[in-house]
Amino acid sequence: MIFYALTGLINAVGSSILGLLYTKNRKSKINQTFALFCLSAAIWSYSYYFWQTANDINWALFFWLRFLMAGAIFIPIFYLHFILVFLDKVSQNRKLLIFCYLASLLSNEKQPSDVN
Repeated sequence: MIFYALTGLINAVGSSILGLLYTKNRKSKINQTFALFCLSAAIWSYSYYFWQTANDINWALFFWLRFLMAGAIFIPIFYLHFILVFLDKVSQNRKLLIFCYLASLLSNEKQPSDVN
């Protein structure tokens, strides 16, 4: 199981480095949206690593899995936003983008209170 944890750590470090490389021009919308995409992938990956290496099952399930899902929920919307900025199609798809952000925020609100 340590192999799976290491793959998560490698992905997390790679996403963090890529996100930091693209923050040099902070005013560029392409760089901002790509950095957000990398940040959400890094959150997901770090949480995956810590979930896999946790010694306490309750800590792993109730803490790390929540961060894991929070990162995973925002990966698709940040990727969509990055692609729309990259293709210069944000103004044509503004309603879709707003709907997707709202759906992502609302889907993150419901968390299970206990796991059997």
